Amino acid sequence: MADSPFVDAVRHHLVSEGWMTARTRVNDATAVVRALREDGRGPSRVLVMVVDDPDAAVVTDHVARLVAGAERRDAAALLTSLATVTDRAHRTADARGVAVVAPAIFRDSSVETTVLEILEADRRGDDGEVVEPADEP
Repeated sequence: MADSPFVDAVRHHLVSEGWMTARTRVNDATAVVRALREDGRGPSRVLVMVVDDPDAAVVTDHVARLVAGAERRDAAALLTSLATVTDRAHRTADARGVAVVAPAIFRDSSVETTVLEILEADRRGDDGEVVEPADEP
């Protein structure tokens, strides 16, 4: 199954920060990018769920699967989406320590925010660059 430009942008962003990456396509709307780095600066493993279908909706099941995968791999978790992130999914992500990241962070080369900065801001509770929640159907 072919990847999308958005999944490629996420991987490129991570690689440019020194992460080694691998991706798995979960379904037509979702991919997971696994990232690893061993430089001693913050988490060494990150799992990023990428929802690249703008017609999809990110719901609590997405967050639950991401959290379960991150826990199995002892990894930090990020969620980024071209689709709507429902209000319930956003609250669940906040409660479970999943940073919900605006697509512009990965797509816009002029944005200089790093994954480590995102994870640190999420731990502090900063709002920073997050996807606005929407109501879950």
